[in-house]
Amino acid sequence: MKLADDLARNTRTISHEVERGTVRQIDTFRKPYQKYFPDVSARVYEENRLHCGAHSTVMEARNFIEFTEEKIKDEN
Repeated sequence: MKLADDLARNTRTISHEVERGTVRQIDTFRKPYQKYFPDVSARVYEENRLHCGAHSTVMEARNFIEFTEEKIKDEN
């Protein structure tokens, strides 16, 4: 892929970018077509980054942690 070579990137990187930013549209004759929007790609990338990786269990266990802290304080 010439674009990947010009940007010194892997072809799969370019493919992922295009897939993320491609949106299905409908023209005035109600015929569907696909178009790439870089801002859509950036938004989708940021949303995906928010949902990747391990999730913190501290916030999920906040009530338990507060309860445990109070018990420890009360017993001392």
